[in-house]
Order: sequence, then C-alpha cells, then structure tokens
Amino acid sequence: MVFHPILQLNVTINDLNDNEPTFASSLAVLPIVENLALNVPFYTVQASDSYTGLNGRVRYQITVDTDQTFELDHVTGDLSLKVGLIPP
Repeated sequence: MVFHPILQLNVTINDLNDNEPTFASSLAVLPIVENLALNVPFYTVQASDSYTGLNGRVRYQITVDTDQTFELDHVTGDLSLKVGLIPP
C-alpha cells in the first residue's frame, strides 16, 4: 500500500500600501519526495504589487505551520524543507 500524505501550507503576503498584491498562481500543488534535501529551496512563491520601487516590495510569511516543517524566505519567496518528513 502506498501512502500519500497531503500537507496544506498557507502563505500570506504582507503589504502596507493600498494596492493589494497578487500571487502569480493562487494554488500550487507540489509533489515533495520524502528524502527531499533540507534547507534547499524547492519552490519559489511569487507575487507582485502594482507599485514600483520600495512601495512595490512584497514580503512572504507562512501563516500556519505548527510543526515548523517549512521555511519561507520572507524576501525571495524561496520555500524549503526545515525538518525531515520521515521520523527518525
């Protein structure tokens, strides 16, 4: 029997101006192998803001990750695995 667990990861975009940023994709389904290397980006979240320059910057944040399994670079949007998926 093959087991395919599903993890849902919610990412929010922090923005301080009046233009709401938008994700390049509203949903990303990512197959993650159980032996994925730790601390190596495997996906980059992308969003944009209609402003330019400093006002157009977006910041990324994981809103729910109670196990602290993932790490998201708040500037680049690089998503990486922080801990192994297979228990020791």
